[in-house]
Amino acid sequence: MLKLSDLKKVVLNYFPTFYVGLLMIFVVATSLSFLINNSIRLDESQSLWQTSRSLGKVFEIIAQDVHIPFYHTLLHIWQAFFGNDIILARILSLILFVLTIPAVYLLSQFAYKKYSISLFATLLVAISPFLNWYASEVRMYSLLTLLVVLNQYFFLRIFKLNDRTAFMGFALTALLGIYTHYFFAVYLLLTAAFFFLQKQNFKKGTFKKILITLLGVGILFLPWLTFVFTQGSASNTKPLLVIPTSVDLFNTISQFILGFQNDSINTLIVSLWPLVVILLFLLLNRRSKDHSLETQYFIMVAFVPLIMIFGFSLIVKPFFVSRYLAFSIPSLYILFSYLLSLYGKRTQILFRVLLVILMFIGFGTQVRSEDSPVVENYREAVEYINSKIGYRDVLIVSAPFTVYPIEYYYSGSSPINTLPIWDRSQFGQIPPFDKENLPDEVNTLIKNKSKVWLLLSYDQGYEEDVRLHFDKNFEKIEGKKFSKDLTLNVYQVSYN
Repeated sequence: MLKLSDLKKVVLNYFPTFYVGLLMIFVVATSLSFLINNSIRLDESQSLWQTSRSLGKVFEIIAQDVHIPFYHTLLHIWQAFFGNDIILARILSLILFVLTIPAVYLLSQFAYKKYSISLFATLLVAISPFLNWYASEVRMYSLLTLLVVLNQYFFLRIFKLNDRTAFMGFALTALLGIYTHYFFAVYLLLTAAFFFLQKQNFKKGTFKKILITLLGVGILFLPWLTFVFTQGSASNTKPLLVIPTSVDLFNTISQFILGFQNDSINTLIVSLWPLVVILLFLLLNRRSKDHSLETQYFIMVAFVPLIMIFGFSLIVKPFFVSRYLAFSIPSLYILFSYLLSLYGKRTQILFRVLLVILMFIGFGTQVRSEDSPVVENYREAVEYINSKIGYRDVLIVSAPFTVYPIEYYYSGSSPINTLPIWDRSQFGQIPPFDKENLPDEVNTLIKNKSKVWLLLSYDQGYEEDVRLHFDKNFEKIEGKKFSKDLTLNVYQVSYN
């Protein structure tokens, strides 16, 4: 007869597996229901365009951009089997994110050996509006996050066990990570800094092994850096990135928890920043003397990259983009879960339920809001143009690199042109905008045309100049907004 104690052991042994499995199913169902069928976005269209060529050409193209080859190689192979349909391509990112869920459980359980911490941290990852959004995008961010989580797991194994498997896993994930995104180097730098600060707590001989591993990863990355230098040092596409402010820093933390919200909701959230700072201070100072080295490590990975990149963007060059820092989110969630565990049961339940509710609300508004800053409704815009544009009309898009998502859906009878005029058959970066040359470029594009269909998106600092030129010189007959920064204006330029 099965005893109660035996039943309890069975439940404890199999419940985490069942629980994590349900979360994985939830993520897949959520993506298929709300995210995976969205319009293609600019970055995704560039990924599909880049990886649809031979592998050698893929390397050449991304070396001239700001990317690294591992994810693009995976996507190239994926397209060879499944084609370049946007939904099928998104499934690759979804798979990588689904694998991140058990990886986070494994990491948090190994770090704290406490089910309440690891199960809640895994739940936060599974319902994260930010991570779910990029789990349905054809980009490398799900892969980057997965590799950082796995690398963290092996690093903590080095700290606690110092076994050979840990060093092999650490080296492999570090190498794959550094070939996935340049910002993985930021994470590795922090990991190295943490090790040097706490090396007295690692087992004897670890210093030499860690040093050899990191040097080996650096040496194996040199061929790619050399190749990038020979191709022009990633100078082909240079989107405008502005110098961040303290509001951007707070918005990034807000996005990591609540996802991407419209301007009105963001204004409300930003107004609450003093309260949030106080809550974080209270959480981080709860029994601060008792915080383990694992907790200190998660604090460093969760917050220091934001501060480092924010400072670099202020002083050197703007690079502060929240999605580049997605790898720090699992550490942030694990940290939240651990800090809440330090409080009484009622307080834990209250704050955990409140956090989950807020994240679900954030996810819902992110998906439903037409003004969400990450929604790019190119599909509806181009389908509208397809149904109305004539062979004597001209389609002009600005900024020039937004031609990629437009081409994915476009089937009109008139060719696509860009402002500034960009000849993509020529090697080199996109021509800079010159306000003095704008009238001549416009006259070149509208010659012998009846109407201009001007599609403006992804402002690079000159979108208003382009719009004003057309408004002042031609008759505007239609205007339509499709998403937050995607606007179509139609002008009559000739009645002949």
